Amino acid sequence: MNTNFRRGVFCMAYELAKVTGKTFEVCLAKAWALYRLKCRMRIGTVSFAY
Repeated sequence: MNTNFRRGVFCMAYELAKVTGKTFEVCLAKAWALYRLKCRMRIGTVSFAY
């Protein structure tokens, strides 16, 4: 089972927590949302707001 993508998500969450000062739980949820967005962007056109 390949878990490299999970490592990337957790590293992204750690960086978000370090920069923003928010809890790791919140940053982990944001990191998963970013991961899903990135996967959808590879497939085709997506729309999102920031």
